[in-house]
Formats: sequence, structure tokens, C-alpha cells
Amino acid sequence: GNKYFSAVADPDREFSEPFFARSYLDLIRLAIDKGECDESVEHKLINALLLPDIHGQATPLPDLYFSAPLPSDVPGLHLPPVLHEDLVAHPLFRRMKWRRPKYTMAKFLEGGTLQIADEDTRRLFWQWLRRNERFVSARERPKLADLPVWPDENGCLCRISELCHPRSQRVAVALAGSIRLPHEQVRRSKLVSAGGRTRTSIRHIPTGDEIAHWLDTRMAGFKVGEKPDAATIGELHRFETDLALLMKEAAIARLLDAAEVMLRALAQDGSVQPRTELVIPGRINDRLALSGRFLLEDRQRTAVLDRLWPALSTPTAAMLLDTFSEDPGNVSSLHSRLQRLLR
Repeated sequence: GNKYFSAVADPDREFSEPFFARSYLDLIRLAIDKGECDESVEHKLINALLLPDIHGQATPLPDLYFSAPLPSDVPGLHLPPVLHEDLVAHPLFRRMKWRRPKYTMAKFLEGGTLQIADEDTRRLFWQWLRRNERFVSARERPKLADLPVWPDENGCLCRISELCHPRSQRVAVALAGSIRLPHEQVRRSKLVSAGGRTRTSIRHIPTGDEIAHWLDTRMAGFKVGEKPDAATIGELHRFETDLALLMKEAAIARLLDAAEVMLRALAQDGSVQPRTELVIPGRINDRLALSGRFLLEDRQRTAVLDRLWPALSTPTAAMLLDTFSEDPGNVSSLHSRLQRLLR
């Protein structure tokens, strides 16, 4: 205060009002333009002046930032103090000494606030991001892709690298439960690359781990040696149908091959056996009258599945010896069995 004006009784309250703050800035600018504010006073003003931030809190000017569009209305996100939007365009801040640093989207993404935010906060951020896609530059998008803010089809948040969207809808349906399909909002987002292998692209091909999970999950109910009920047999046939579909995709077929699993199949006696240990039935093998546990029951998908899990074209010696022991009185098949055994 002085002999003309009394001191401000409550600076925090008065300087939190954008209207009053702008009046003070007008006065300071006028004094500087008229040469009535020397450098030392100007320096003191810059270091001591309080101005409102975007939340209406009086904040020391050196602590304030100009801001690019940021989600300042999302609870739980910690941002540095940002100058109130009503003051950003004031001419005083065009002067070199008064310019404030910008708190950009890049600084925000590097700041770690999203990495430690809870899921509700990240979900609110995603809603903000959908409305403000245009403010995220191409250079900032890879950093955003690595953050768990992207919803899958069930609304669970994850990183873009965790999402997979096969080009074929039938493949996507077959792999359901082992891949995380992107939410429709993500598929339509301009922040996601349309194709290629960039960090902002959604994968079209599942990973080896996803394929291994799919195989383990689907085959868990098929126990070697057991005779399944009708429902399990139906599930086994559906699994083989899906497997044949996946093998038509060259990239997925390579992953299936690398998984090195023992594929199960249904034998003619109704038991589950390793597919590569079953014999393909046919005119020649039928003459051998092998036990049903040695013969493949379903031949519908043989050509496709044989590429990775080939069934036997002829029985092994061990199968023939077991057949002699178990069915010694079958005279009509004796010659064919001996002929096959001696080859």
C-alpha cells in the first residue's frame, strides 16, 4: 500500500479472479510502454506476481505454464499450474521476458501421470482423447500407443500392442477369448494407423503366445485315452473346423507349427488319441481289420490338418502285433496283416 492505495488485504483471493488479474496486467503493460517501470521493478513483478491458473487458484507467475489442449478437467491427472485461459492472449505475454513455457502434450505423456493413474482416470482420459484427437501430433502418437488407455471390445483398457484385429471376421470369432479385439471406438480413431507395423497400428496377426493360449484352452477338455460324451465330441469337431480355418492364413499356420503341440483326434472306437498316431482308414487299411483305437474317425479335414499333424498312411509294426494278439482268429485278414508286417 501507499498514500494513494491501501494494500490488498487478501492477495490470494483477489489475484485468483481473471478480471482483476487482467486489470493488473493492463496497468503493468501501460507502465512498461510509457517507460515508467524500470527493469528492476519489472523483474520483481515477474517473480512475485500472482495470477489465476485454470482452476482459479492464485499462483506465482514463474510457476505457470501456457498449455496446449490438455485434459485439465479429468480428476486424478496431475498437471503443473497452467495460466487461466482468459489471460493467455494478453499482449504482455508476447514480450520476451513475460513469455511462459508451454506444457505440451509431449511433456504430459512423458510426465508419467497416466502411467500411475487408476483405471477410472485413464477411462476419462480416453473419453477426452476421443473428443480432442486433432491436438495429438503424429510425433506424439507412439508415446500414447504405449499407454494403457485403449479399450478392447469388453471395455478393458490396454496398450495398442496388446490389441489384435484379424482381417477375417471368421478368424476373429475363432480366436475369441485368446486375443483382445479393439473396441469400435479404437478402430474408428484417427490416432490409430490404418496399416503397417508402426507402434500406432493394430496387429492383424496374433502372437505366438496368443496362439499357444488358444491351443491350450481349446484342447484342455480332450484327454488322451478317454471316451468323450456327445457334447465333447461336438466341441472337438468345432475345434478341428476352426483349426482348418486358421491354417489357411499362412502367418498363423507358421505360428501353429512353431507351437509344437500334440493334436488330439477322435479314433473309431470313440476314444481321443494323438492325431499323428492314428491311421487314415481306406480300402487297403480296411483289409487289416485294425482295432478302432488305431483308426482316425473323421476324414473331413484330413488334407488340411495333415500339413502339420499328418495321420499315418499305414499302421506301425507295434499296431500290427497288437492286432495279432487282440484278434488272432480273424483268418480273412491274416494274409494282409502278414504282408504288411513283412514290408
